[in-house]
Amino acid sequence: MTAAVRELRDRHPGPEVRTRHLEFGQERAALPGHRIDAILAPEPIPAGRLRVRALYDEPRYS
Repeated sequence: MTAAVRELRDRHPGPEVRTRHLEFGQERAALPGHRIDAILAPEPIPAGRLRVRALYDEPRYS
């Protein structure tokens, strides 16, 4: 995550970019509750009124 945030800050130095750790399942309340603006999380994410976009796909191992 650190490399992604660093690149975002380098490309767009104006906005403040902070990271926040959420426990599993907290993302559903954090976005509509305006505690966060965006989230990187593994699928499935219960979308509801949220716009969800896959950024990449990685293999799953059991």
